[in-house]
Amino acid sequence: MKFTKKVIGHYQGEEVFEIKLYNDSETYLSFWSLGARLNEFNLYGIGNIILSYDSIDQLLANRSYFLGASIGRMGGRIGNSSFKLNGTVYALDNNEGSNHLHGGDGGLTLEIGNLI
Repeated sequence: MKFTKKVIGHYQGEEVFEIKLYNDSETYLSFWSLGARLNEFNLYGIGNIILSYDSIDQLLANRSYFLGASIGRMGGRIGNSSFKLNGTVYALDNNEGSNHLHGGDGGLTLEIGNLI
């Protein structure tokens, strides 16, 4: 198994990396440090089999899709952007109509992680 690591751009002044992990048959996984996203699952002879972005600019222009992101804090939708726990109602930010989706605007989808 081998891997490559390269800078693919910048976000908020920090470098964004792509790491590709290859197996012996040249099938590979591509991860981005921005949002800890799985950006490609490229099968040898077939190609990429997941929805993904071609660039950081494309990701930033389409933030409502969360393609490949390790979403963070919670995955899914909280109706009416609130929940009740032990008698206390907690209000969350609305980022999908009246709902809270995938951790909201402060989720981990645009955090830069440390990759290898």
